[in-house]
Amino acid sequence: MKRIKLYIHLSIILILLASPVLALAKSITYDYGIVLTAPDTYESCSASSDTITVSNLPAGWRLVGQVIVDIILPDHGRQLYKVYGVDFTGATFTLEVNYPPASEWPEIDELGTREVHVDIQLQATDGYGTYIPIGPGGDWDVFCRFPPPPPPGPGTGTPGYWKNHPEAWPVEQIVIGGVTYSKASAILYMSLPDGDKRVTMFRSLVAAKLNVLIGNSDACIAETIAAADAWMATYGGSKVAAKSEAWKIGEPLYKLLDYYNNGMLWCAFHRD
Repeated sequence: MKRIKLYIHLSIILILLASPVLALAKSITYDYGIVLTAPDTYESCSASSDTITVSNLPAGWRLVGQVIVDIILPDHGRQLYKVYGVDFTGATFTLEVNYPPASEWPEIDELGTREVHVDIQLQATDGYGTYIPIGPGGDWDVFCRFPPPPPPGPGTGTPGYWKNHPEAWPVEQIVIGGVTYSKASAILYMSLPDGDKRVTMFRSLVAAKLNVLIGNSDACIAETIAAADAWMATYGGSKVAAKSEAWKIGEPLYKLLDYYNNGMLWCAFHRD
């Protein structure tokens, strides 16, 4: 039943993503009353283009420069997709900015986010030394989060599940932060009170590792598991407080582990 509901949910999302998306527009007024109209940042997996307009250009003025479309890469760098050169004279300039299909954008995070960025680098000039920058504040991004196919595997369990179901453990010992724990000692550690954030991380990391060991995909969490393991190796020797610098580093990792264990990331669903 859980998988059937998931299939239905994903089908609905796919239908919605296939529907046309109308981006909200913003208008920015520059010196001499020149107006740039461009999209606001928005989310769509079906957008193929947007339009920008520069209006109220004074008579005889030229609009020059470029509009750049970049694909955002997993390391948050940029890959150039297209440059639109602009050299226009008239009152109103309009440009259709095209995007590659969202299926060609790489995933940039563990949530499956994809992104393109549009940078406007224009100037309006009277030809006699006056230049008005047109573009600051006008850049925008288009985001896409494709729903993945239903993930394989038996489904994830929370720390509470693994703590209370020792018979479900696929192993008799587990390595956390470079330290090997027996099943019994790991469950005992997971049962400690919450004051020490090492315990918080330990619980979620144990659960995530067990969820992978029973056959759930780690495609969306493997790097986080490795980073959390390194965190435990670094900070596991003494108590970690909630307001400590160590927990500022550890908390984002814990949250991703928690999302995974609760079936909230794309690569694994939660068991019934």
